[in-house]
Amino acid sequence: MHDANKVLMGSTESSDRVVTMHDADPATYLAGLAVRRPSGDGLSLSSGGLIGVSLGKSLSDTKKTAVIRAGLRVPVQLPGWAYLVKDELTFHTKRNVVVSIEFVDGGATAGSEAVTVSGDDEEGWLISLDMDALSTATQCKAALDGDADALALIDTVISGTAGNTQAAFAEDVIDTVPVLGAVVRVTTTGKVIYGSAGSATGAVFVSGVKTGVTEDATEIPVALVDMPGGL
Repeated sequence: MHDANKVLMGSTESSDRVVTMHDADPATYLAGLAVRRPSGDGLSLSSGGLIGVSLGKSLSDTKKTAVIRAGLRVPVQLPGWAYLVKDELTFHTKRNVVVSIEFVDGGATAGSEAVTVSGDDEEGWLISLDMDALSTATQCKAALDGDADALALIDTVISGTAGNTQAAFAEDVIDTVPVLGAVVRVTTTGKVIYGSAGSATGAVFVSGVKTGVTEDATEIPVALVDMPGGL
């Protein structure tokens, strides 16, 4: 049965597209990643100007990567299923479940922040960080990254100034998703984000979060974008 929320990676939902082939290993330039052309030959995720979105392995019997240079309803990889920005930190959910987070000024000493994770996949998860008024973005991220249960649920990215202190905040659900028509931005990992960070492109979002299905049947968070004039 067709599932409208699922997208097969390496394909597009429109035949309106321009595709080129490149001498680059598709194992590095996975389908859905925005790719760049460095000063030399080949492709890059972080160096050079953006040229398009990888469709993964081409039909060639050599290691070539297919890149869509312009097209409609193109699937792109997202850093997570949802995101939330608080002060200098951005949280991305790694799993397609409800995750909430709170920072509590509970008496911890800066540099010795403590993390507690509670909940389940049915009722949702709560990540609580016991922090200090002097706890920096770097220290809060280190505490969250250092807790195995929290790390299984979220990626924490320093999206502002690492040395700035973070304010306590009440429980908040990580549930922000792409806004239709919003400008697509790209990180140096090739994944696509929304908001004010990353490199701006000429593409726009035309869907919310969908489930991308890779060649090995792994499910990843993606969105569809229109890039009629390329990235």
